[in-house]
Amino acid sequence: MANQDPQPEVYSVASSFAGGAAAGTTVTTNVTTSQANNEEVRIYAIQVDMQAEDFDALSPITADNCDFSLTITVGPNNVPSQPIRLRPIWCSDTNAMYFTSPILVLFQQPLQVTVTNNQALTAGAGNGRLVTVNFLSELAIQKVACAPSATDYPRSPMGM
Repeated sequence: MANQDPQPEVYSVASSFAGGAAAGTTVTTNVTTSQANNEEVRIYAIQVDMQAEDFDALSPITADNCDFSLTITVGPNNVPSQPIRLRPIWCSDTNAMYFTSPILVLFQQPLQVTVTNNQALTAGAGNGRLVTVNFLSELAIQKVACAPSATDYPRSPMGM
């Protein structure tokens, strides 16, 4: 439930891939947004970080075995419709990618995040990867259309 309108939120997903993981290995995570029936979540950007499985820092320029993709599923649909490659985002100055239009998550729509390993990881200790994706978003109260002095308002925008 939002304590302010809008309320900034950061949802974080960590996906772990063991050393020796085959190409195409996926880790799917359900994200709980804890929103009320009159609230919506708007996701504006994602931030990406990658580490070795033993939490050692990796350099985006020199690290190998860091080719991953992200699929965001809201309700029954992938948003955007194609997977997002994570290495170019991780290599950028801000480690972030901003969406031109926010991803909207309404009440009782499941938010699911799938991270896919696009290449086989080298077997052995320290060759696994931990991929962390932060969703920069806000929780807001849904607005309704109102007309002053009318008796049948407020009316939901979907009813118009």
